[in-house]
Amino acid sequence: MRTLADMKTLPTKKNVTEKVIEVEVMEAKQDSVIPFITVLGEVKAIRKVPITAELGGKVVFKHPHLDIGGLVQKGDILVKTDTKEIELTLASDKKRLEIIKKNLELAKRAFVRVEQLYKKGRLVTEEAMKQAEQAYLSLAERVVQVEHSVTTSQLEIEKSVIYAQFTGRVKSVSVEENQNVPAGQEIMTLVDDSILEIIVSLKGDEAKKILPFEKKSDISYPFWFSKLKKVNVKVYWSQDQDKDKVEEQGFLHRVVAFDDKTRTLKLAVRLEEDRHLKETDFPIVEGMFCDVIIPGKKLNKLIKIPRQAVQYNQTVYLSVGNRLKTVPVNVVWSDDNYAYISNGIEPLSLIILTRLSDPLENTKLNVTEIDSFTQHIAKDK
Repeated sequence: MRTLADMKTLPTKKNVTEKVIEVEVMEAKQDSVIPFITVLGEVKAIRKVPITAELGGKVVFKHPHLDIGGLVQKGDILVKTDTKEIELTLASDKKRLEIIKKNLELAKRAFVRVEQLYKKGRLVTEEAMKQAEQAYLSLAERVVQVEHSVTTSQLEIEKSVIYAQFTGRVKSVSVEENQNVPAGQEIMTLVDDSILEIIVSLKGDEAKKILPFEKKSDISYPFWFSKLKKVNVKVYWSQDQDKDKVEEQGFLHRVVAFDDKTRTLKLAVRLEEDRHLKETDFPIVEGMFCDVIIPGKKLNKLIKIPRQAVQYNQTVYLSVGNRLKTVPVNVVWSDDNYAYISNGIEPLSLIILTRLSDPLENTKLNVTEIDSFTQHIAKDK
């Protein structure tokens, strides 16, 4: 068996070639960045006034533009109810008031005369003086009552006319001319579209990182979030797909609430109040869903890399001595294209931009360096 084994020809030795992966890399550079976040919200008008009929009765006048979507000017008469009976009562009360006041003047003179006679020498009885005084006071009381009735009638006539308190849009209306409306019934709602607001939600951790707050010492109520700095934001109608987008300028206004169910911070974004001075035939209006682009506070000493270079387990592939090395990183912020790294990568490190599928650690690399990752992102798309 040994002889047979010695007769066997040995296999030819095969040279094993180490696998080399071609990759593109970029040099890590430390920089300061201003993160932007885009959130969606619905536009709401701040000033919505439901209007009720203060005086019930038949509607004798309705503004010609008092329809849903109609526009009215400040001071316009919107609705007027019938006041014929009240006007008749008012005219009657005024005549009665004139007569009673004349009688009151006569009663006052009579009382003064009787009082003087009583004081001089008791030329009249005390009973007569009291009767004169009582007649005078009774007429004075009637004057007060009739004056009150006159004032009430005048107020009711004033209530019969409803004026527009501001220039606005009719959101709802439920009244028609010649209709009888009861007092206290809501008959319309006016909206002031010059001041609009959007409530948006940010994740709690995102809000903490990017929202610019005033110093806590500058406010007198330390139990809530500080006042937000007036940072300008861009507001776009989310449904608009044209190049000339429907957009307006806004600003961060206040923190509305912290939602304990979704762990989000709700913010109010106001559109600029001078927006109504801009001439446009298609503005942002109440009811639109809009994208709000909010710039955050500056984040310093971050490494900005393409988002695709960060793996699902928050690691990044580096080229170290032309060998692949996997390092864990801390992603402070990310957007559609980029990720911002706070630690895990040193400046001047070579970050692998090529997509790799489960590469072996320490694999040999054939490195091609590119000038910018904007070029890489464009090619990747």
